[in-house]
Amino acid sequence: MGIGRRGYSDAVGSVLLLFLSSALLVLLFAALGVGATWWALFGDKARNRRCPRCLHDLSGTPGMTCGECGFEARTEADLHRTRRRWGMAALSLAAILAVTGWARLEMLNASWVGQVPDAVLVQLPRVLPRDAVPQWAWDELTDRMAADALGSSHVLDLVRAVDPGTQRIGDPDDLAVRALAMATWNQPGELRPRADEPRSAADARTRERTSFESERERLLAAALPWFEVLPPVQWEPGTPPVARVRGTVWGQDTEWRMRVDDGRSPWLVGDGMSTMRMQPAFGALQLPRANADGRVHARLVTEYRRRPTPDAPWQPWTPDAPIVIDAAVGTIAPGGIVAADDAPLEIAVREAFDYPVSIWSDEDRPAGIRFNTRPFAGAAFADLLVGVTVELREDGVVRRRSRLWWPGGTQQRTGWEVESEDLDALRRLRARTAEPASLQSHPDGGQLVPGWTLRVTGDRTTALRALDALRTDGGTTRFWAGSLEFPLRVGERAARAPKRSFRTEPLARDDAVTAP
Repeated sequence: MGIGRRGYSDAVGSVLLLFLSSALLVLLFAALGVGATWWALFGDKARNRRCPRCLHDLSGTPGMTCGECGFEARTEADLHRTRRRWGMAALSLAAILAVTGWARLEMLNASWVGQVPDAVLVQLPRVLPRDAVPQWAWDELTDRMAADALGSSHVLDLVRAVDPGTQRIGDPDDLAVRALAMATWNQPGELRPRADEPRSAADARTRERTSFESERERLLAAALPWFEVLPPVQWEPGTPPVARVRGTVWGQDTEWRMRVDDGRSPWLVGDGMSTMRMQPAFGALQLPRANADGRVHARLVTEYRRRPTPDAPWQPWTPDAPIVIDAAVGTIAPGGIVAADDAPLEIAVREAFDYPVSIWSDEDRPAGIRFNTRPFAGAAFADLLVGVTVELREDGVVRRRSRLWWPGGTQQRTGWEVESEDLDALRRLRARTAEPASLQSHPDGGQLVPGWTLRVTGDRTTALRALDALRTDGGTTRFWAGSLEFPLRVGERAARAPKRSFRTEPLARDDAVTAP
């Protein structure tokens, strides 16, 4: 994607014209104010003798007394004094100070950017280097898209201007990435369905919306995927470390996957846009054990895929460039992490996980657990690593297993992934919710399902995944090592399940060959 010399000239000229015209208007107003002030103070000089009170012409009147109003001047100079309009001078000065002060504040807080035309604003990432575009411009772009105020043609121009096909971008801390993510999901107000409009107008709007979404998806499909793998700073010696992974594949319905290229490790699968979510911020990928020199070496295979619509079949996986890891991983001091299981911890675990399971309408995601990190947010848990496996069990058989981890003392930086699930069994669970006669209401909400339980078990290796996010004074770190099991209760939701941020999948037979 590119832009010609004329496009650059037009965009630069528009921006310069906006700034110059605004500055000239302010300068013109200030000049008029200065002129008015000068005239009020010095512009009305007496050319002849006149009364300083009523301004009656006294050029033909002898003496110092005004024959019109009776005012008697003290000296001859009083009859030749310049008239001062103090009120007008004060008003002019106040107007100058107000306008210049307002202009200064507008420049400082960038409020003036609200007046920048859409066509100019979306071209700034094309005219300037992406990291040189000021923050106020990105903020204004995202605000306009959030309000559905940016037209469809300008949304497409923004995607072209950011030009994600030229380099890998996806870091959510990058302001351009945030704007591009907003453009990925934005539906301009002009294309939204309207009530009570004629059928012909509604059909035309639908065609325009389809054309817009198709062109946007085409542009995003040309973008290169972005990956970030962060090995841990320290880990337990002799145990395979787990890296934090983020990935972005641009488009509304995309996925990526990554694994260690050893012919046996499972895939870590991520939703293509999960990097833009606050929770969970990272996926977890198990790396090989560190060598004797304390370094971890690994070659990671990465692939991505997309589908045109949520109901369409997935396109084949596309291999991406492999990622090579060579990182030093420190070791945790012996006795630095100890098991803990006491009454306050069990109470917190029960409060965090004793919720009804959500039942969804999706065939591939019929059930999902609910949890709340708030019970562990107090200062009493600031030295705690929470790491658990959560299992849905049918007559003692595990039908779904998830891993969750986060540092105690905070509600931030939670991680979770689905490790395994039996879809047929979970569909049976959903079918049971359609038989109210076989269920029993629970006083805390939801309905109890006979034969099903929810089991939460503390796990040391899962807790270690939250180690880099823990903030302590260097003392002993605890992890919960207990286990609790509750009767399973469900709460049906008449909606589709949200996209799953991360999951693990076993290596299929066809995947065992090293990807090209």
